[in-house]
Amino acid sequence: ILTDRTNGLAVKTLRLSVVNDRLRAFGVVSGAPLDDCPPLLREAELRRELWVLVERMLGSAQASAKEDRDGLARLPVVLGTDGLVWSPADVYRADDETLSLFANLGVELPLLAVDPDFHQLSQLSPALSVEAVVVSLEQAPPWADGAALGAACDRTKLLEWFASRRTSIERRDDLKARIAALPLFPAGDGFSPLAQLSLPGAFEDPLGVAEVVDVVKVRALVPFLEDLGARTLSL
Repeated sequence: ILTDRTNGLAVKTLRLSVVNDRLRAFGVVSGAPLDDCPPLLREAELRRELWVLVERMLGSAQASAKEDRDGLARLPVVLGTDGLVWSPADVYRADDETLSLFANLGVELPLLAVDPDFHQLSQLSPALSVEAVVVSLEQAPPWADGAALGAACDRTKLLEWFASRRTSIERRDDLKARIAALPLFPAGDGFSPLAQLSLPGAFEDPLGVAEVVDVVKVRALVPFLEDLGARTLSL
């Protein structure tokens, strides 16, 4: 069904544009459940065969023009970690460590779930950015129901994730402020935005009225917190 006969009845030329036309004809929307998809996308074996075909075509300049690649990026053809079928342009590409971390923490983001074998197909998806994660945490925080992220170490793992991408935000004061505004920073028995806290300094607070970051839990992250604008407790 994926054969282009435009070069004559006796010549069969398969190009990415033909695949795109067939996928478009299915009428599947990005983010659709597998049960709402045709067998080519719903059944794992057929879907893998499609990906193998597409991977080969994406690697061939003869079989795929840039406009066809861009077109495929907007067609539901890949799986997300949520089990839905997405257009590559609508789902983020991330490393395995990030996929595992965000799955465990319940961070709501459409993340690509495609085998490493399909490098060309994966490259159609945008790389996960710090800003995309911040937007997700602002709009759908996994701690909103009070049950998720209950362990003290969980939110610090998010801080560690942000800190490991420090170079991508060092010139983004707006992004730093948004991270600092998230309740990710351990203090007392809970977590608070950094703007409400201070880093403990030489000054002692005998009355215990100051709220300070629990640096025992985030000691290695103190330089990052300072980059985010953390203040040191003083007179």
